[in-house]
Amino acid sequence: MKVLPWEKSSISKENLIELFFKNSSKKEFSSQEEKLKFLDCWFNIYLDKWPENVLVALSPKNEFMGYLLGCFNSQKALPILKLKISSYSIFEEHFYDFPAHLHVNVSNDFQGQGVGKKLIEYFQNMLKENSIQGLHAITSSDASNIQFYAKLGFLRVDEKPFKNWNLVFMGKKLFDYKIV
Repeated sequence: MKVLPWEKSSISKENLIELFFKNSSKKEFSSQEEKLKFLDCWFNIYLDKWPENVLVALSPKNEFMGYLLGCFNSQKALPILKLKISSYSIFEEHFYDFPAHLHVNVSNDFQGQGVGKKLIEYFQNMLKENSIQGLHAITSSDASNIQFYAKLGFLRVDEKPFKNWNLVFMGKKLFDYKIV
């Protein structure tokens, strides 16, 4: 398996979108407009604003296995993302310690094979090269991916209610800054 920036791959935006909707927890939309708004909030914004932080995983046969959408600085992204994602700012107090965030999506055909782990490791290396001290993911308290993130060293930092869910902030320190 290899991980590389999406912009350097042959994977089309349509391939990414297909996987996004295939694995999305939201399956029903009242209209095409609602579906496009959902795509814009949770997906397109990353391709538009931070395409260099979109990674893809390919099998040895060049099959598309999954992707990672990342943002290096959640605090700087706040003015943009809080307009799109209503829950975005509820964990803002943790953005200093865990500035980067990510979304990982792996095809069902390749889950359990280390694809998500490889995507996150690649992203972590990008963050370290840019002296970014930590990253986070936000998920719901009943989601199975909590165990996945915990195995990769993410800690359950906080949990807050939002609408009909409890959201969990999972953070991972990459290194600590020491003032000398």
